[in-house]
Amino acid sequence: MKKLLISIGIAMLFSINVLAQEIHYGVYAGGSVNMMNIGSEFYYDDSEVYTTAMPDDTYTMSYLPVTNAKIHTNGGFTLGGLFEYKANDFFSLQFELIFNQYGYKMTGTVEQHDLTDDQVQVYDYTANLKMSDFSGALMAKLYVVNNLLTIDLGVMPSFCFRDIKDTKRGISHKTVVYHANKDYNPLNFSALGGLTFYFFDTLFLSARYVYGFTDVLKTRHPYLPQGSTDSQEMELHYNDASSKASSVVFTLGFRM
Repeated sequence: MKKLLISIGIAMLFSINVLAQEIHYGVYAGGSVNMMNIGSEFYYDDSEVYTTAMPDDTYTMSYLPVTNAKIHTNGGFTLGGLFEYKANDFFSLQFELIFNQYGYKMTGTVEQHDLTDDQVQVYDYTANLKMSDFSGALMAKLYVVNNLLTIDLGVMPSFCFRDIKDTKRGISHKTVVYHANKDYNPLNFSALGGLTFYFFDTLFLSARYVYGFTDVLKTRHPYLPQGSTDSQEMELHYNDASSKASSVVFTLGFRM
């Protein structure tokens, strides 16, 4: 009899534990505000060949300095799916597959010096860099406020699946294409944190901050510390340029 009661008790505890667990599936979509943490001294790649007054005399204007350079945020689109394993009323693990858009916008001015008549022309300059990647996020979620709110912390490795395009307007309209491994790192690793609000247990609104630890751009990034003019020093600083991406992401979703 004693063994029977113990067996029944263990079975009841196991049943209660199973019932306490929940599994959710869901989808979400939203937008992001993106920034890239890079330096403030930039050069415009104007490597076209120009002809002077003498027909046989040519010269090349390369890497004109961008003055008053400012980095601005740009917008992106986010789409994802989730699988959540809720261990109890307070804690769950959530895995997500996500499509993201990142990038930044830069403005400034470029001065072009005409060697034939010593004239200086000033152009408004803008650059828009956009990248798209697939990510897999793993998050720990802590439920608070009667299961209406979660505190989310996690990690997010990403893979950039298409070439990055940097559209520039200034002296001329041109698009610079960065290629994987050579010009940018296709793999990125980020940490994320945020809050999720639940409505009716099925609808949710999420806000999170994502910070990348990997430099996105490599040798082709048009960046120079102030005072660098030597070509070898220029290439060295290209390689050392910091270009870490970060985003604030807002999404609206549905789960079952």
